[in-house]
Amino acid sequence: MERKAGKKRVPSVKKQALSSPAASAAVSSAAWMARDKHYTDMFGALVPKGRVLSLDGTPVKPQLSLPPQFDVAQYGPRADRMSWVYITHGFSSTYAKKSGEPRVELMVQWRHRDAKVPVHVLARAAQHIQRTGKSIPVGEVLTAEQIGDSGVVLFPHWIVSVPDKSIPATLKVGSESVRLMQLVGVTDAEYQVALKVNPELADARQVLLEALRGGGVYPVTDPLRTCLTRRRDFLRIWEGAFRVVRERAAKAAEQ
Repeated sequence: MERKAGKKRVPSVKKQALSSPAASAAVSSAAWMARDKHYTDMFGALVPKGRVLSLDGTPVKPQLSLPPQFDVAQYGPRADRMSWVYITHGFSSTYAKKSGEPRVELMVQWRHRDAKVPVHVLARAAQHIQRTGKSIPVGEVLTAEQIGDSGVVLFPHWIVSVPDKSIPATLKVGSESVRLMQLVGVTDAEYQVALKVNPELADARQVLLEALRGGGVYPVTDPLRTCLTRRRDFLRIWEGAFRVVRERAAKAAEQ
């Protein structure tokens, strides 16, 4: 995921002959600026000012590059959001997607400022998409085996969700729609409980995501939080999540 030494980064992308699927995914300078404007409107100013984070967490001046690569944008808390936001900037243009698959940018909301771990998690998840060429659906759980060591002992697994309602799920970037996919850290104990859900009764992934909502965890990943299974109200949270998923499925079946 690191940039190769000696590869010059350029401030704009010009139309050129496309010789490979990866090259054909290169986004124009106008599209890059459109995405940057979307991010500013949603999250505020970059932190540090005018800088994004390279995949080793180093602040760098945002630029386009050939071949297309991506960085991670870091945004601080605001009055309506007390978490830090880390979101890939340009990832949607770096891989040859399969037909019918939407392009995506990945994000996490983090309880405290951390330029290393969130960037590492996003880079690992991005590698998984680049390897498969497939988007990751809502509710999918990325395991440690799929994305490698996340660097967060508490969270070996990451569930994929849409952003909370304050953030658009889709952005218009150039001629394409780009979907925002949010990752939320899941402990191994939480993951193991979800595996025990009878698939004939409910979708375990949906129950897990609803439990994270009901337990006040979603949408923020907090490395210092208590695992849901160790909380006194865990049974109430899990039973409530199971009921919500069942009722939703019943309503869908009636329509």
